[in-house]
Amino acid sequence: MRLKHIDRIRAIAVLFMVEVHTAAIVPPSGITVGHPAAFVAAAFGGMAAPMFVTISGWGMYSSSSRRLSEGHSTSQWAKWIAPRFAVLCVCASPLILGSNAGTELGWFERVDARGPEEWLARLLWNGTYPVFPWAFYILLGTVLHDLRGDAKARERGVVLGVLATSITLVLSVVEGIDWALTSGDAILTFFPASMPFLVVSGTMVALSLWVLEGDEISGGEPLMGGRMSFLEPAGRLSLTIYVSHFAVLGVVAAIMDGEPRLALIPAFIVTIMHTVVWIPLAALHEKKMPGISIEGLLRRGQSGR
Repeated sequence: MRLKHIDRIRAIAVLFMVEVHTAAIVPPSGITVGHPAAFVAAAFGGMAAPMFVTISGWGMYSSSSRRLSEGHSTSQWAKWIAPRFAVLCVCASPLILGSNAGTELGWFERVDARGPEEWLARLLWNGTYPVFPWAFYILLGTVLHDLRGDAKARERGVVLGVLATSITLVLSVVEGIDWALTSGDAILTFFPASMPFLVVSGTMVALSLWVLEGDEISGGEPLMGGRMSFLEPAGRLSLTIYVSHFAVLGVVAAIMDGEPRLALIPAFIVTIMHTVVWIPLAALHEKKMPGISIEGLLRRGQSGR
């Protein structure tokens, strides 16, 4: 049975990604990295990828567990997981996104690989989204799946995570350094993903999943019942949205090349419109052409094996 709250949190994750990527393509004039608006936009983006990868781990673990319990052979399971793993790699591979990782590396170094050895390094440990430490979120997804019926264990985990988050805030104040930056000298850094960032973002993902779940695991309704059901089509189409929005932003980037930055309000409107438009588009797609998607392609490839 497909769980509504999982589709909803998957939709929220991919929409957060669209928001932060759009904000990066159409940044408003006069807004620096330290501006509160920039911090809010970065916060959404900082949560988007951990949430998306964690829920992907949750879903893949759930599906593989069900298939094994239904008596699927190891070869059948491998045929199911292989194309999904390949697609996820092509969305996050350094071959496309690039990435030179290490605290001393800049963005353009992180998104470039000169030869097979650097490509492998970007993929495994020093890219934008390297296997290590980003596999942490896959593992987190499997743990959250197994603990979905153990409310006390999940509560203890969230409490410990919130405590650890509070400690990072205290350290930031005591040491006099930034609490969070995309990269640089801060307690939490995204490129590369620091250990405090893993802990804090993992805690927020676990808390979000717990809150959105509501009573669905016990047979009831997720948070707010049907009032958040408008998000579910976007959740079911999240991988297609993730890939497609890059194509849209590529066109926008080409149009904006050499042009002056937009003012704050127009840039904000463009960012919000491009983010929310995927919600009705996903609903329309589901009604008119549900099979034409990356998700549909994966299903057809699996059924044809």
